[in-house]
Amino acid sequence: MLRRLELWAVDKIGKDSRLGKSLGRLHRPVMDVVYRRKIEKTRERAEQLSRHERESFEDLQSVCMFIGYPRSGHSLVGALIDAHPNAIIAHELGVLNFVKRGFTRGQIFSLILANSREYAERGRAWSGYSYEVPGQWQGRYRKLTVIGDKKGGVNDDRLQFLPALNELAGVEVRILHVVRNPFDAISTMSRKTNPYSKEPEKYINQNIEEFFELAEKNEVVRTNGTNKVLDIWHEDLILDPRGTLRKICEFYGLEPEESYIEAAAGIVFEKPNKSRERVKWTEEQKAEILERMGKFEFLQRYSFES
Repeated sequence: MLRRLELWAVDKIGKDSRLGKSLGRLHRPVMDVVYRRKIEKTRERAEQLSRHERESFEDLQSVCMFIGYPRSGHSLVGALIDAHPNAIIAHELGVLNFVKRGFTRGQIFSLILANSREYAERGRAWSGYSYEVPGQWQGRYRKLTVIGDKKGGVNDDRLQFLPALNELAGVEVRILHVVRNPFDAISTMSRKTNPYSKEPEKYINQNIEEFFELAEKNEVVRTNGTNKVLDIWHEDLILDPRGTLRKICEFYGLEPEESYIEAAAGIVFEKPNKSRERVKWTEEQKAEILERMGKFEFLQRYSFES
């Protein structure tokens, strides 16, 4: 019976990634088998892809990685960079997990390229939004100098594999730290924790903890003296998309071509979404967040009101 369940799960998870969460209800040995087989299938695919992509990565100058927080605008930023003619950014690939599993440089970069192409074909849709930049280069490139993965809000131990990625990549890894008002990020996290719940307030305290655990880890990455990190504030991107895009281009050595800047700026939302207004906060929760924000220089600009 266990063997039949393993085979069923391996087959199904390959066809429908949404079943990944359902696997949490399976017996632990089954989950381990399914995960190992999924990794090995991915490794086989990556090796096949890499045989045809060897020359694609000869001009690379840097790798783009993200740190940050759930519901803070990583999908938008990743999609905008992916639209540049000299950049390819995967969507939620999880590069550091493949570094951890011993994938080669060519295998990882080939998976990034395949992921970007696949999401471009789907209209770069995610969480009910389309991040397609009309007339630009998502999923393809003119000359590939920047490659990366939009996977922010890492809440486990994978950040320890950043140095290994630096060594494996053969080019400099540069990191974008995408920040949003904690009240907005935490409120959206709480509303998405259980989309069917009419009481997102039940999840605020646990998401406060998650947000500031991430802030602590991201601060280590920002200040350890070996990583090159650019802070990007979500609200700045919304209010001044052209200026923020030029700053990102400069950080990665990408030419800020006017046609690209205008097209990318054109899909940015007109104003920040103040989702903090959609949940009920206690005064104690507000005070706790404000106090914990005080430990981080990159959060000093924020308050509940602005």
